[in-house]
Amino acid sequence: MRFFGISGTKMVSARVALYGGLIFLITFFLAVPWASSAQTTNAELSSIVKQIQEAIVRGATEEEIALLQKKLVNAQISQSVEVKITPEYPGPNEDVTVEIISYQTDLQRAKITWESGGKTLATGFGVIKQTIRTKNAGVRTTLAISISTHEGLFISKNVSVTPIELEMHWETSSYTPPFYRGKALPSPKSEIKIVALPNFIDTNKNTVSEKNLVYIWRAQNGTILNQGYGKSYAYTPAPDGIGFERPIDVDVSSLNNTLRSKKRFYIKAFSPLVQFYEDNPLLGVMYDHALLQEVVLLNDEIALRGEPFFFSQTHKNTGKLVYQWAQNGKSIANESGSSIILRKESPSEGSSRINLSVKNSENIFENASRSFMMRYSKTESLF
Repeated sequence: MRFFGISGTKMVSARVALYGGLIFLITFFLAVPWASSAQTTNAELSSIVKQIQEAIVRGATEEEIALLQKKLVNAQISQSVEVKITPEYPGPNEDVTVEIISYQTDLQRAKITWESGGKTLATGFGVIKQTIRTKNAGVRTTLAISISTHEGLFISKNVSVTPIELEMHWETSSYTPPFYRGKALPSPKSEIKIVALPNFIDTNKNTVSEKNLVYIWRAQNGTILNQGYGKSYAYTPAPDGIGFERPIDVDVSSLNNTLRSKKRFYIKAFSPLVQFYEDNPLLGVMYDHALLQEVVLLNDEIALRGEPFFFSQTHKNTGKLVYQWAQNGKSIANESGSSIILRKESPSEGSSRINLSVKNSENIFENASRSFMMRYSKTESLF
């Protein structure tokens, strides 16, 4: 009797130790972050955990519990294989790297096969990366990944890459003179409007209107600039310093979140500048021909207009720009507007350095100056 009593005690102790280990294992699987990372992961692992719990309650054999335990470990290993796509939101006709990662099994020792469209792209041990090229916007590329681990498990992963075209445009309200053919550039702290132009194509190959998408605009510090249904634009000030760049992020998604794209756009400030034009009494301001660094005056006088490129349009219209003309380093009295009339100082030949500085009284970052040499001669042309 003592012999059987001792053996029974050992068996009970072993079973208690096994159950204790299983309870710890179950608690571990329920607690670690990956167990709650996806609904499908939770469902499968929770089902196995429930089977183990029921087996313990009904007094299942150690072999049956060991099999369930192995099933749980295998499921955990299978679920641990993650797929990383770089870039995360690819555009059309762009190279994309697909990589598989796992911290539960050594993929370098696993035989991995990559297939797409019924064709084998690559196969071998440790082939954890594959580069593909996306197709046109909305055209899906599917990858089938087969993994045979060194533990004897077979894991399959299917990946779909659907490129979405997302263009970004910007505009600013800074001033440019009439007939200027270029784009107005933002000066420091001037307001910039950024517009997203997404090309989203659904599963029925229909283009989704940009007005039927949800947008979230964020500044570098995470501040929400604009968000909501149909909010395809955002306003933000340009950086304070000339040439500095600042990122703006936009997240665009369909209402059901099946289509999504992100993009980072960099804005920067440009230096405002001053340009000179002749104000002809008959033809008006000759905007088609800016004056160079040297002007030869053939007549007795010339009317000039100094144009402040890329200054605030609003501040210019409300008289916030301060103009200061100077001749040979000395301020020209009573000349505080954008136009000036210059006359010959004497009938003989000579020259003067003419300078115009423009400042925005409401924005200290907006300022510019320019000068040219005025020469008096009766033989050389004006330009």
